[in-house]
Amino acid sequence: MNEDEITIRHQVIKDAVKDAIAQALSRHRKLGES
Repeated sequence: MNEDEITIRHQVIKDAVKDAIAQALSRHRKLGES
């Protein structure tokens, strides 16, 4: 495995984490409104 692959993998993981957090936050806001 070369460094480029590792970097790409880290970027994909970071994006996935950001998406998960964004979804959790928006779901939390919806629950708070109702």
